[in-house]
Amino acid sequence: MKEKNKKIKIQRIGIRKILLICLWSLFAVAFVFAVYKNFTGIDTHTIYETKVVEQKIFDTSNIESFVGNFAKQFYTWQDTKESIDSRQIKIGNYLTDDLINLNKGIITDEQAVSSSLSDFNIWRLEKIDDNTFEVTYSVTQKITKTIMTTEKKLIEETQVKEVKDKDGKVTYKDEIVQKEIEEPIEKKEDSAVESCYIVTVHVDDNKDMVIVRNPSVTSKPQKSSYTAERKINTNPVGSEFSKELDIFFEKFFEIYPKADQTELDYYVKNEALPIIKKDLEFKKVSSIYEKSEDDKVTARVTVTYDNIKTGITELSQYTLQLEKTDNWSIIGSEPIY
Repeated sequence: MKEKNKKIKIQRIGIRKILLICLWSLFAVAFVFAVYKNFTGIDTHTIYETKVVEQKIFDTSNIESFVGNFAKQFYTWQDTKESIDSRQIKIGNYLTDDLINLNKGIITDEQAVSSSLSDFNIWRLEKIDDNTFEVTYSVTQKITKTIMTTEKKLIEETQVKEVKDKDGKVTYKDEIVQKEIEEPIEKKEDSAVESCYIVTVHVDDNKDMVIVRNPSVTSKPQKSSYTAERKINTNPVGSEFSKELDIFFEKFFEIYPKADQTELDYYVKNEALPIIKKDLEFKKVSSIYEKSEDDKVTARVTVTYDNIKTGITELSQYTLQLEKTDNWSIIGSEPIY
């Protein structure tokens, strides 16, 4: 008897089961990746950088001294060849070789002009780059010119005069006569000349300096047309306070010029005013008072003094802040503008 063929069982996997396996596999991979990133990840932080620009203060006193010493030599000479030659050597300590050659022969003794420096001021010092500076300065020169002229002069001469007597005899006699002549003379004329110039100075890293631009004529800064706004007294103090403050300022400014620290401390707090120790005689004071929001008082003060040493009347102006506790005290000082 033939054995019956055994049926092979076929296991069927449904679509739903496949989908479930895929989802669990994806979850496992995601979980493992998350754990990995947790241990190996780099924390990131947003950093906000604030760049602080530090303003460097450059000491220009050495440049000012260098240009000032140069000006003393450049604008001073006598109308002699020796003096002019000496000047040329001295300015060579400040100029480049090209400028030394440029200035040769510019001033000669034939010009009959002498110069001396009577005033020097620096008006502007501008930094062009780390090693280059432009300096604007003014000079006042005393110029002495030698002028050749003539002067009329009377001189006496002895002349021989022929004299005949009544018999026709001729004799000779010395006679003194006056004669007008023109005599050449030298005259010195002095004048003050103010001029403004600009030079360029090169400064090495080791602070050595040289002038690389010859003094060139430029304009001097002029008076500004700016006018300060007149401050309006929007909150005046009462008449009672005003009288108290008038008395306070009269007493204070009478002793202020000669006050020591102990006397000053009685009237002034917070070092609002310095000790001056000047020989001034108090004449009068005029003030305008304004009450501020914190019940303090601002006073704009003009004080009249006679300067004992110079004999000149001086006007000093202050903007002062005051407060009243037991007495009035000056607690602050503001700039005048």
